[in-house]
Amino acid sequence: MQALVLAGQPNRGALKAIADCHWEAEIPLAGRPMLEYILDALEAAREVDRVVVVGPAGQRPGVRYVPSQDSLWANVEAGLTHLFDPHQRCLVVTADIPLVTGAMIDEFIRLAPEAADFVYPVVPKEVAEVRFPGTRRTYVRFQEGTFTGGNLFLLRPQPVLAIAERAKTLLSHRKSPVKLAQDIGWGVLWRLLTGRLGLAELEATVNRILGIHGRVVRFDCPEIGVDVDKPEDFRLIERAVGKGVGAGG
Repeated sequence: MQALVLAGQPNRGALKAIADCHWEAEIPLAGRPMLEYILDALEAAREVDRVVVVGPAGQRPGVRYVPSQDSLWANVEAGLTHLFDPHQRCLVVTADIPLVTGAMIDEFIRLAPEAADFVYPVVPKEVAEVRFPGTRRTYVRFQEGTFTGGNLFLLRPQPVLAIAERAKTLLSHRKSPVKLAQDIGWGVLWRLLTGRLGLAELEATVNRILGIHGRVVRFDCPEIGVDVDKPEDFRLIERAVGKGVGAGG
C-alpha cells in the first residue's frame, strides 16, 4: 500500500516557541525532525511499501517529495495527484503524530473495510485518558461513547478527488450551526449536539451528502490522536519518546 504524509504546515503559531523552523514537521524531537518519526513508522509497517510526502524536501530513499501548497486540502489534492498508483488505496497520515508505530499502522489497515472509499478511526476517551492522562483532546459524544479522532485515515484517491468541492463546502460550514444543519438536517445536528447520534447514522449522513462509501472504525491506539499543536503537546510527546513510547516500530 502507498502512504501520503501531510507535512506542509508552516511553523507560524504557538510551536514557534519550541523551535524557529520554517515547517512544523522540521521541529526537532529528541534531536530528530518530527517528520522522521512518521517515516520510520511507515518504513516499519509491513503493509506500506511506497511513501509520498507533501512538505519540505528531504533525502529519504524511496520517498517521493511534493512541494507544499497553500491549504490543507490543497496539500491533500497535491499528494493524491502524485501518488505512485492513483487506483490503489492510500493511507494518509499527518506529520505531527510522532508516537505512531508501524504496528499501529498495520493494525488500522487490517481493520479498515476493503470496500470503503474512506475510513476514519475514532479513539474512545477512556482509552486515551488512561494512556495519556492529562492530555487535552477534542471529544465528541455519540450513543456508543465519547471519542476523539485520529490523524490518519485510509481512502481511495479517485472517489475522494471526485467529491473535493462538496467536501470543502461541508468542512467550511463546520463552525456555522445554521449552515451545517442545512447540510445534514436539523434532526441529525440536534442528535449530534446532544450525544444521541449513533456512529452508523453519522456514516449514513456523510455518505448521503458526499456520495461516497465512508466508514468509521473504533481504534484503541490513542497515539494516532496525540498530535503536536501546542507547546504542552510537544512536551508531553517529548516525555513519552524519552520513555521509549512510539519509536517507529
